[in-house]
Amino acid sequence: MGKKKGKPSAFTRAPGAAATAPPAPQSPAKPSPAQMSLRAAPAPSRPVVLRDQQRARFAYERVAAVPKEKRKDYENAVLSLGADILRVGLLAALAAVQRLGERGRDLLDDLAKAKIPGLEVENGTELVAKARELPVDGYMIATRETLAVVSWLRRACQATFGEAA
Repeated sequence: MGKKKGKPSAFTRAPGAAATAPPAPQSPAKPSPAQMSLRAAPAPSRPVVLRDQQRARFAYERVAAVPKEKRKDYENAVLSLGADILRVGLLAALAAVQRLGERGRDLLDDLAKAKIPGLEVENGTELVAKARELPVDGYMIATRETLAVVSWLRRACQATFGEAA
């Protein structure tokens, strides 16, 4: 029996030829995840402003608006509020500021203007009542956001009022 002569098929090889696979059909190359992470992200159409940047801008604007004669009371209320929130919770800390009366009113009004999720109200007197009505998950979010705002208010007080001293 002899070998068939003729054109070799893709599954046979010609005598003496090296074994080569038939060429695979070319599909568009899919980039690997590593290559995709190296690609530049498209430029945003407008500047990106982080929530922390918004809080900082808000805090410095509000602290700059505090009259000179009220600065000491405002600073004392701000400095104690963050620690009070961590120690006794948001509601008790807000109640402590509310108990300050006139000395704490400016701080409560500023917190009402801070756009804290769940605590969107017009003025400081409504803020404490709104905080009492929050469900547990909303209360936790409001606590975290209030702490973030108060920390920026504290930094702004230390930076702004420290210059005047």
